[in-house]
Amino acid sequence: MGAMAEESPSGTSGTFYVPYAVTAPREVGYVIRSEGDPTGLVRDVRSALAQIDREIPLFDIRTMSERTELALMSRTNTMHLAGLFAAVAVFLSAIGLYGMLAYLVTQRAREIGVRLAVGSTPGAIVEMVFREGLWLAMGGVALGAVGSLLCGRLVASQLYGITTSDPWVMLLMTATLSAVAALACIIPARRAAHVDVMRILSAP
Repeated sequence: MGAMAEESPSGTSGTFYVPYAVTAPREVGYVIRSEGDPTGLVRDVRSALAQIDREIPLFDIRTMSERTELALMSRTNTMHLAGLFAAVAVFLSAIGLYGMLAYLVTQRAREIGVRLAVGSTPGAIVEMVFREGLWLAMGGVALGAVGSLLCGRLVASQLYGITTSDPWVMLLMTATLSAVAALACIIPARRAAHVDVMRILSAP
């Protein structure tokens, strides 16, 4: 029996079966299950077909895993592209956070110099700058999490196996962005703790 698909005027599709004697298909596909290496069956299948008819061609030989990968290639490529965009977004966020903190440290150089001059330790300066930068980053992460929940319906149809409010995904996202933010805060914080107090205070 051969299967034929047909689409109705309403847009719905269905499948019906007809005998090969009525409608002979141009191509016939077979699925063969093997316990060992499936590629080792190709020679045996060619021999079996040759015994029936030497003119029967054997082509498009693939394992089931290869066909699955081929069928999902478009979605896999989209997933990889989305992952690349996400990595670039995280990288740009880290650069932006670092630039903002470096600018704030520069603007507060005199204040930091005064703090160091009156007895504040470099460790305290590092803690102060790091804490302020981390608070800014956490605020951005919180706003991003709320935005992702609100906009989740727009990408819900593109997700498989997870939901737009999956707690593990949200936790992983928050932990990743927090780690990136912490790394971006360290360099400006350490730089602030090693400013030249005499130069800063003597500057006009």
